[in-house]
Amino acid sequence: MREVPGYFPLLNEDERATCAADENKERPVLLDPTKPADCKLLCFSSENGRPVPRYKEAEDAARHRRAKDSIDYFHLDEGTWNYKRKDLMDDVAALCDRILVSPRDDLDAYDKLIEELHF
Repeated sequence: MREVPGYFPLLNEDERATCAADENKERPVLLDPTKPADCKLLCFSSENGRPVPRYKEAEDAARHRRAKDSIDYFHLDEGTWNYKRKDLMDDVAALCDRILVSPRDDLDAYDKLIEELHF
């Protein structure tokens, strides 16, 4: 049986590159946070801040696996992070509510709220 490297798992180990020219053919399991498409494979629960795969296994097994394995491997479900995510989501939701009810005739106040949302 072929040994599977633990740090760079691929969706299909048979496609592992054996030379630099073949590296672009590999399909990694772990998400790359510098790739927007990879980041979109994760969601966060508004109830508790926990990370969850965007796709269910029945919808897209590969995308589900990539998100689930990344959550596990990178310990994204660590309790303190979840609480901080939940707090941040609550703060953003409260700010959005303030923006939605702010009077549109006070453009300076409205602009300040929008600016606050960006930071």
